[in-house]
Amino acid sequence: MNAEPKWGISEYLRIVAIAVGVSCIVVGILMVYQGKVLPIANISISAGLILLMAGLILIIVSLVMSTKTGNQQTSLKAWHVVVLILIAFLIIYAFTRYQLTEAGRYRILVDLIFIMLALTGAVGYGVYRWIARTVEARAEEITVETKNAIGTQVSTSLGYVWYQHHKKGKTEEKKSPDEAPVDYLKLAIDITRKALEYANKLDEQRHEELICVSKNNLAYYLAEKKRIEKKINKGDKELARAYAKYIYDRIEKYPHRRSEWADTYQFVMS
Repeated sequence: MNAEPKWGISEYLRIVAIAVGVSCIVVGILMVYQGKVLPIANISISAGLILLMAGLILIIVSLVMSTKTGNQQTSLKAWHVVVLILIAFLIIYAFTRYQLTEAGRYRILVDLIFIMLALTGAVGYGVYRWIARTVEARAEEITVETKNAIGTQVSTSLGYVWYQHHKKGKTEEKKSPDEAPVDYLKLAIDITRKALEYANKLDEQRHEELICVSKNNLAYYLAEKKRIEKKINKGDKELARAYAKYIYDRIEKYPHRRSEWADTYQFVMS
């Protein structure tokens, strides 16, 4: 199965909130600027200030809220650059807006440059954070999947080793006459069950052959247990049959394993 990224939609909502907040600030500044040269100055300035406040509040709220990827403190540290950019923009804008000479020809050009720089910085950092989160989530997914694949392979191989000991009739030297002999078949079954616990967490399409090998081995070991003990509990019997059918249905995809899997299917179903 595929691992899902942990950061989810909340990170997208945060980026959207930042972008909307910045847009409100930009529009508010332009309205304040326009209000100083139009007859409806008071209305335009008031509306611009309201938009400025709304944009700042929206940004602050989006930064304070925690995300699915981490706690509130981590989120605040991650976005402090955006806040610094916006504060710097407001300070520089206020300085240039009120310190330049009256009716300077390039004042509106200076305003637009600072607005674009602030918007680019905020959106750029938002995109950076989105890419970073995506890469981190994918790296974590790969790490977990690799761990499960290795666990499946190692446990399956170890189970096969124990089965070979059982097949050759090997026995451990007893430390005392009352000590029971080692049941290598039981060890093989137990460790192969553990292998399938790892296998069930893998992506079936990418690791299908490895999963089939583990299921083939466990099905065969359970059938061997039935042959020796003349009986087997209903759950293990159904499990062995289900695994035998699983590998038999995929036998055409792996011709190099045809003989082995066909023998398992026949042994389990007999």
